[in-house]
Amino acid sequence: MNDIITIGHARCRVDIWTLGAAVNGLWVPDRAGALGRVCPGYATADERLAARSYLGEIVGPVANRIAGAAFTLDGVTFATDRNEGENTLHSGPGGLHRLTWAVADQGEDHVRLAVDWPAGRGGFPGPLHLAVEYRVAGQTVTHVITATAEAPTLANICAHAYFNLSGSPDPMLDETLAVAAGRYLPVGPGLIPLPSAPAPVEGPLDLRRPRRLGDLVTDPHPQIAAAGGLDHAFVLDAPGLDQVAVELADPSSGRRLRLATDCPAVQVYSGHGLPVPYGAIAIEAEDYPGAPGRPDFPSIALRPGEEYRRETRWTFDVVD
Repeated sequence: MNDIITIGHARCRVDIWTLGAAVNGLWVPDRAGALGRVCPGYATADERLAARSYLGEIVGPVANRIAGAAFTLDGVTFATDRNEGENTLHSGPGGLHRLTWAVADQGEDHVRLAVDWPAGRGGFPGPLHLAVEYRVAGQTVTHVITATAEAPTLANICAHAYFNLSGSPDPMLDETLAVAAGRYLPVGPGLIPLPSAPAPVEGPLDLRRPRRLGDLVTDPHPQIAAAGGLDHAFVLDAPGLDQVAVELADPSSGRRLRLATDCPAVQVYSGHGLPVPYGAIAIEAEDYPGAPGRPDFPSIALRPGEEYRRETRWTFDVVD
Protein backbone atom coordinates (compact mmCIF):
# COMPACT_ATOMS: atom_id res chain seq x y z
CA MET A 1 0.00 0.00 0.00
CA ASN A 2 1.37 3.42 -0.96
CA ASP A 3 0.68 6.04 1.70
CA ILE A 4 1.49 9.72 2.06
CA ILE A 5 2.75 10.81 5.49
CA THR A 6 2.79 14.49 6.45
CA ILE A 7 5.35 15.83 8.91
CA GLY A 8 6.25 19.32 10.08
CA HIS A 9 4.20 22.36 11.03
CA ALA A 10 2.43 25.40 9.61
CA ARG A 11 5.60 27.07 8.28
CA CYS A 12 7.37 23.97 6.99
CA ARG A 13 5.34 20.96 5.91
CA VAL A 14 6.56 17.88 4.04
CA ASP A 15 4.63 15.06 2.38
CA ILE A 16 6.54 11.77 2.22
CA TRP A 17 5.30 8.96 0.00
CA THR A 18 6.08 5.38 0.99
CA LEU A 19 6.43 4.60 -2.73
CA GLY A 20 10.08 5.35 -3.34
CA ALA A 21 10.37 7.02 0.09
CA ALA A 22 9.76 10.14 -1.98
CA VAL A 23 9.35 13.77 -0.97
CA ASN A 24 6.01 14.41 -2.69
CA GLY A 25 5.70 18.03 -1.62
CA LEU A 26 7.36 20.59 0.63
CA TRP A 27 5.77 23.90 1.61
CA VAL A 28 7.52 26.97 3.05
CA PRO A 29 6.51 30.67 3.14
CA ASP A 30 7.64 33.48 0.87
CA ARG A 31 8.63 36.97 2.05
CA ALA A 32 4.92 37.86 2.44
CA GLY A 33 4.28 34.76 4.54
CA ALA A 34 2.35 32.87 1.86
CA LEU A 35 3.05 29.15 1.70
CA GLY A 36 4.28 27.74 -1.60
CA ARG A 37 5.08 24.24 -2.77
CA VAL A 38 8.83 24.26 -3.44
CA CYS A 39 9.22 20.51 -4.09
CA PRO A 40 6.91 19.14 -6.79
CA GLY A 41 5.12 15.80 -6.61
CA TYR A 42 2.43 13.64 -8.18
CA ALA A 43 -1.28 13.33 -7.55
CA THR A 44 -1.43 9.53 -7.90
CA ALA A 45 0.83 6.51 -7.60
CA ASP A 46 0.09 5.65 -11.23
CA GLU A 47 1.54 9.01 -12.31
CA ARG A 48 4.67 8.40 -10.27
CA LEU A 49 5.10 4.87 -11.62
CA ALA A 50 4.71 6.06 -15.20
CA ALA A 51 7.27 8.86 -14.85
CA ARG A 52 11.03 8.72 -15.35
CA SER A 53 12.00 11.90 -13.54
CA TYR A 54 12.77 10.35 -10.11
CA LEU A 55 10.82 13.23 -8.63
CA GLY A 56 11.84 13.42 -4.96
CA GLU A 57 12.56 9.70 -4.78
CA ILE A 58 15.32 7.83 -2.97
CA VAL A 59 17.50 6.38 -5.73
CA GLY A 60 20.02 3.56 -5.51
CA PRO A 61 21.52 1.39 -4.26
CA VAL A 62 23.87 3.08 -6.75
CA ALA A 63 22.70 6.55 -7.75
CA ASN A 64 23.66 8.07 -11.07
CA ARG A 65 25.17 6.07 -13.94
CA ILE A 66 27.06 2.78 -14.17
CA ALA A 67 28.95 2.75 -17.45
CA GLY A 68 28.30 -0.31 -19.56
CA ALA A 69 25.79 -1.61 -17.00
CA ALA A 70 28.46 -3.65 -15.22
CA PHE A 71 30.92 -3.34 -12.36
CA THR A 72 33.60 -5.52 -10.77
CA LEU A 73 33.88 -5.96 -7.01
CA ASP A 74 36.47 -8.22 -5.36
CA GLY A 75 37.23 -9.79 -8.72
CA VAL A 76 33.60 -10.65 -9.51
CA THR A 77 31.78 -8.89 -12.34
CA PHE A 78 28.12 -8.03 -11.91
CA ALA A 79 25.82 -7.09 -14.82
CA THR A 80 23.18 -4.53 -13.87
CA ASP A 81 19.87 -3.79 -15.58
CA ARG A 82 20.20 -1.33 -18.46
CA ASN A 83 17.71 1.51 -18.62
CA GLU A 84 19.61 4.31 -20.38
CA GLY A 85 21.15 3.01 -23.58
CA GLU A 86 24.07 0.78 -22.66
CA ASN A 87 24.24 2.16 -19.14
CA THR A 88 22.39 1.78 -15.84
CA LEU A 89 20.81 4.91 -14.37
CA HIS A 90 19.87 5.02 -10.69
CA SER A 91 20.18 1.21 -10.43
CA GLY A 92 17.82 0.42 -13.28
CA PRO A 93 14.06 0.34 -13.71
CA GLY A 94 13.53 -1.57 -10.45
CA GLY A 95 15.73 0.59 -8.21
CA LEU A 96 14.90 1.81 -4.74
CA HIS A 97 12.61 4.43 -6.28
CA ARG A 98 10.22 1.64 -7.30
CA LEU A 99 10.00 -0.09 -3.92
CA THR A 100 7.34 0.59 -1.30
CA TRP A 101 9.07 1.39 1.97
CA ALA A 102 7.66 0.43 5.38
CA VAL A 103 7.02 2.99 8.11
CA ALA A 104 9.39 2.07 10.95
CA ASP A 105 8.75 5.14 13.13
CA GLN A 106 6.57 8.21 12.85
CA GLY A 107 5.84 11.40 14.78
CA GLU A 108 4.64 14.93 14.12
CA ASP A 109 8.10 16.11 13.10
CA HIS A 110 9.67 12.97 11.64
CA VAL A 111 9.19 9.70 9.81
CA ARG A 112 11.58 6.77 9.39
CA LEU A 113 11.09 4.41 6.45
CA ALA A 114 12.85 1.09 5.86
CA VAL A 115 13.19 -1.41 3.05
CA ASP A 116 15.20 -4.55 2.23
CA TRP A 117 16.95 -4.98 -1.12
CA PRO A 118 17.18 -8.68 -2.00
CA ALA A 119 20.32 -10.25 -3.42
CA GLY A 120 20.30 -10.20 -7.21
CA ARG A 121 17.70 -7.51 -7.72
CA GLY A 122 18.77 -5.38 -10.67
CA GLY A 123 21.99 -7.42 -10.82
CA PHE A 124 23.34 -6.12 -7.49
CA PRO A 125 24.62 -8.33 -4.68
CA GLY A 126 22.81 -8.30 -1.37
CA PRO A 127 20.82 -8.48 0.81
CA LEU A 128 20.98 -4.79 1.67
CA HIS A 129 19.00 -3.26 4.54
CA LEU A 130 18.17 0.43 4.19
CA ALA A 131 16.44 3.22 6.07
CA VAL A 132 15.80 6.91 5.56
CA GLU A 133 14.63 9.34 8.22
CA TYR A 134 13.12 12.71 7.37
CA ARG A 135 12.91 15.26 10.17
CA VAL A 136 11.64 18.86 10.36
CA ALA A 137 13.06 21.36 12.86
CA GLY A 138 12.06 24.97 12.32
CA GLN A 139 12.50 25.46 8.58
CA THR A 140 15.22 22.85 8.23
CA VAL A 141 14.41 19.47 6.69
CA THR A 142 17.02 16.80 7.37
CA HIS A 143 17.25 13.39 5.79
CA VAL A 144 19.59 10.65 6.98
CA ILE A 145 20.14 7.57 4.81
CA THR A 146 21.63 4.42 6.34
CA ALA A 147 22.38 0.96 4.98
CA THR A 148 24.04 -2.29 6.01
CA ALA A 149 24.96 -5.24 3.82
CA GLU A 150 25.11 -9.00 4.28
CA ALA A 151 27.58 -9.41 1.40
CA PRO A 152 30.07 -7.04 -0.26
CA THR A 153 28.16 -4.63 -2.47
CA LEU A 154 28.05 -0.99 -3.57
CA ALA A 155 26.17 1.88 -1.94
CA ASN A 156 25.67 5.41 -3.24
CA ILE A 157 22.14 6.23 -2.14
CA CYS A 158 20.64 9.69 -2.47
CA ALA A 159 17.47 11.70 -2.32
CA HIS A 160 16.68 12.86 -5.84
CA ALA A 161 15.07 16.08 -4.65
CA TYR A 162 13.75 18.73 -7.06
CA PHE A 163 13.18 22.37 -6.12
CA ASN A 164 11.38 25.36 -7.58
CA LEU A 165 11.44 28.11 -4.98
CA SER A 166 8.91 30.26 -6.81
CA GLY A 167 6.20 27.84 -5.67
CA SER A 168 4.95 27.44 -9.24
CA PRO A 169 5.46 24.81 -11.97
CA ASP A 170 6.79 27.42 -14.40
CA PRO A 171 10.39 27.51 -15.66
CA MET A 172 12.62 28.81 -12.88
CA LEU A 173 15.10 30.65 -15.06
CA ASP A 174 15.38 33.71 -12.80
CA GLU A 175 16.48 31.73 -9.74
CA THR A 176 20.16 31.86 -8.84
CA LEU A 177 22.43 28.94 -7.99
CA ALA A 178 25.74 28.77 -6.14
CA VAL A 179 27.81 25.64 -5.39
CA ALA A 180 30.85 25.68 -3.11
CA ALA A 181 33.01 23.55 -5.39
CA GLY A 182 36.28 24.28 -7.13
CA ARG A 183 36.16 21.04 -9.13
CA TYR A 184 33.55 19.15 -11.11
CA LEU A 185 33.30 15.95 -13.15
CA PRO A 186 33.24 16.70 -16.90
CA VAL A 187 31.20 14.12 -18.79
CA GLY A 188 31.38 12.46 -22.17
CA PRO A 189 28.93 10.30 -24.14
CA GLY A 190 26.13 8.95 -21.99
CA LEU A 191 26.96 11.58 -19.34
CA ILE A 192 29.69 9.29 -17.97
CA PRO A 193 32.55 11.15 -16.22
CA LEU A 194 35.58 11.55 -18.46
CA PRO A 195 38.92 9.91 -17.57
CA SER A 196 40.28 13.40 -16.84
CA ALA A 197 37.72 14.07 -14.13
CA PRO A 198 37.68 15.80 -11.72
CA ALA A 199 38.69 19.09 -13.31
CA PRO A 200 38.76 22.69 -12.12
CA VAL A 201 35.51 24.56 -12.62
CA GLU A 202 35.70 27.12 -15.41
CA GLY A 203 33.56 29.80 -16.99
CA PRO A 204 29.86 29.16 -16.40
CA LEU A 205 30.64 26.01 -14.42
CA ASP A 206 32.33 28.08 -11.74
CA LEU A 207 29.37 28.46 -9.41
CA ARG A 208 31.26 29.67 -6.39
CA ARG A 209 29.33 32.90 -6.92
CA PRO A 210 25.58 32.83 -7.70
CA ARG A 211 24.56 32.57 -11.34
CA ARG A 212 21.14 33.07 -12.88
CA LEU A 213 19.87 29.71 -14.12
CA GLY A 214 18.53 31.10 -17.36
CA ASP A 215 21.98 32.39 -18.26
CA LEU A 216 23.69 29.24 -17.10
CA VAL A 217 21.67 26.63 -19.02
CA THR A 218 21.88 28.54 -22.32
CA ASP A 219 25.62 29.13 -22.13
CA PRO A 220 27.50 27.73 -25.17
CA HIS A 221 30.13 26.02 -22.98
CA PRO A 222 30.68 22.57 -24.59
CA GLN A 223 29.84 20.67 -21.39
CA ILE A 224 26.53 22.50 -20.99
CA ALA A 225 25.65 22.31 -24.69
CA ALA A 226 26.38 18.57 -24.88
CA ALA A 227 24.28 17.80 -21.81
CA GLY A 228 21.42 20.10 -22.85
CA GLY A 229 21.88 22.06 -19.64
CA LEU A 230 23.44 21.20 -16.31
CA ASP A 231 23.74 17.49 -15.47
CA HIS A 232 27.06 17.42 -13.66
CA ALA A 233 28.55 16.44 -10.32
CA PHE A 234 30.42 19.10 -8.37
CA VAL A 235 33.11 17.99 -5.91
CA LEU A 236 32.52 19.96 -2.73
CA ASP A 237 35.39 21.97 -1.28
CA ALA A 238 34.42 21.26 2.32
CA PRO A 239 31.69 18.65 2.86
CA GLY A 240 30.09 18.94 6.27
CA LEU A 241 26.87 19.80 8.01
CA ASP A 242 28.26 23.14 9.19
CA GLN A 243 29.04 24.28 5.63
CA VAL A 244 26.71 25.68 2.96
CA ALA A 245 27.35 23.48 -0.06
CA VAL A 246 24.58 24.78 -2.33
CA GLU A 247 22.51 27.96 -2.27
CA LEU A 248 19.42 28.40 -4.43
CA ALA A 249 17.47 31.67 -4.32
CA ASP A 250 14.34 33.04 -5.97
CA PRO A 251 14.22 36.83 -6.31
CA SER A 252 10.47 36.97 -6.91
CA SER A 253 9.35 35.17 -3.75
CA GLY A 254 12.42 35.85 -1.61
CA ARG A 255 12.71 32.16 -0.75
CA ARG A 256 16.21 30.76 -0.29
CA LEU A 257 17.47 27.19 0.14
CA ARG A 258 20.83 26.44 1.71
CA LEU A 259 21.94 22.83 1.49
CA ALA A 260 24.54 21.23 3.77
CA THR A 261 25.72 17.63 3.45
CA ASP A 262 28.44 15.23 4.51
CA CYS A 263 28.45 13.74 1.00
CA PRO A 264 31.55 14.53 -1.08
CA ALA A 265 29.67 15.64 -4.19
CA VAL A 266 26.43 17.19 -5.42
CA GLN A 267 24.88 16.35 -8.78
CA VAL A 268 22.99 19.30 -10.26
CA TYR A 269 20.42 18.57 -12.98
CA SER A 270 18.70 21.61 -14.46
CA GLY A 271 15.47 19.79 -15.22
CA HIS A 272 15.60 20.34 -18.98
CA GLY A 273 14.04 16.91 -19.55
CA LEU A 274 10.99 17.51 -17.35
CA PRO A 275 7.50 17.87 -18.90
CA VAL A 276 7.95 21.61 -18.25
CA PRO A 277 11.63 22.17 -19.10
CA TYR A 278 13.45 23.88 -16.22
CA GLY A 279 10.30 23.61 -14.13
CA ALA A 280 12.45 22.38 -11.22
CA ILE A 281 16.11 21.71 -10.51
CA ALA A 282 17.42 18.49 -8.98
CA ILE A 283 20.12 18.84 -6.33
CA GLU A 284 21.40 15.38 -5.39
CA ALA A 285 23.91 15.00 -2.56
CA GLU A 286 25.86 11.83 -3.25
CA ASP A 287 29.21 10.11 -3.65
CA TYR A 288 31.15 10.41 -6.90
CA PRO A 289 29.07 9.21 -9.85
CA GLY A 290 30.82 6.65 -12.01
CA ALA A 291 32.76 5.32 -9.01
CA PRO A 292 32.13 1.62 -9.81
CA GLY A 293 34.41 1.83 -12.85
CA ARG A 294 36.91 4.34 -11.48
CA PRO A 295 39.55 3.08 -9.02
CA ASP A 296 40.83 6.67 -8.85
CA PHE A 297 37.53 7.79 -7.28
CA PRO A 298 36.69 7.23 -3.60
CA SER A 299 35.29 3.72 -3.19
CA ILE A 300 31.56 3.16 -2.69
CA ALA A 301 32.01 -0.46 -1.59
CA LEU A 302 29.97 -1.49 1.44
CA ARG A 303 30.93 -4.64 3.32
CA PRO A 304 29.35 -6.68 6.13
CA GLY A 305 29.97 -5.07 9.50
CA GLU A 306 30.09 -1.55 8.02
CA GLU A 307 27.36 1.09 8.05
CA TYR A 308 26.65 3.43 5.19
CA ARG A 309 25.39 6.77 6.53
CA ARG A 310 24.81 10.06 4.69
CA GLU A 311 23.10 13.17 6.07
CA THR A 312 21.80 16.19 4.19
CA ARG A 313 20.00 19.30 5.44
CA TRP A 314 17.79 21.71 3.51
CA THR A 315 17.35 25.02 5.33
CA PHE A 316 14.82 27.52 4.02
CA ASP A 317 14.51 31.22 4.76
CA VAL A 318 13.65 34.45 2.94
CA VAL A 319 15.90 37.26 1.79
CA ASP A 320 15.11 40.78 0.61
